[in-house]
Amino acid sequence: MAGEAAKVIEAETVHSHFAGKGPAQPLKIDPAGERRFVVGLSWGPTQFRKLRVHVPQLKDENGHYDVFYFFKLPFHLFRIFVLSLIRLGAPDLYRRGVDDGKDVEDAGRYDLDLSCYVFDGHMNLKCVIGPEEGNYADTSKKVYHSGDQIHGSAGSSDVEQAFVETRGLPDDYVHFYFVVETDGRYSLSETPNATVRLACSRTNKNALLKTIAPPADSHAHGYVFAHVFRDGDNWSFRDVSEFAEFNAGWIKTLKQISHRA
Repeated sequence: MAGEAAKVIEAETVHSHFAGKGPAQPLKIDPAGERRFVVGLSWGPTQFRKLRVHVPQLKDENGHYDVFYFFKLPFHLFRIFVLSLIRLGAPDLYRRGVDDGKDVEDAGRYDLDLSCYVFDGHMNLKCVIGPEEGNYADTSKKVYHSGDQIHGSAGSSDVEQAFVETRGLPDDYVHFYFVVETDGRYSLSETPNATVRLACSRTNKNALLKTIAPPADSHAHGYVFAHVFRDGDNWSFRDVSEFAEFNAGWIKTLKQISHRA
């Protein structure tokens, strides 16, 4: 997670799957206002089964009687009693239901996190912003995060966002790497409809849009989306699209990627 980077802790080994890196392209940012760009992350919501509180009918839809109906009735009444207690004591569980094959606390919960790692021109880490409390913004308040979200969205809007205001940005903020991670419960290949985009914040026009789709044999939990960098007032980006396993040492990983650029 991004907290490891805030403490500048690097893993000794890095396990990643290189998926290609695109050429540098100019990043068009509207000159008005703070000249801000955004990286937005979204993923699909869980489709939960609903807990149904009802007593079956004595007759089926074809008008046939259930000869065992009165033997089953005590079970149905007991089930209604238990589910009613759940509805009173844990309304969120009642609303969501319990996904097949998962514990109650993990029921269908897909949670992705978006982080931004900022380096100077020599790839020395300057700051990390992400969804963890205390990492929402850097000291200059020019790089900041929208906040942690643990559920996906059914619409096309971003679930989590990272912003960079290029006007007034510290001079030694040169390289920006954007990373997506799971919370460890599900791999990226199990998370539905995950997409990430890079856009001008003012026009909302995408410069880069990617579907996060790891290789079939991968158990990736991390994804390096893009590298945004500057030369004076000129901004460019590269499509990185590299996957990594759970708890990757991101500082070391990103430095290795920069050496291959």
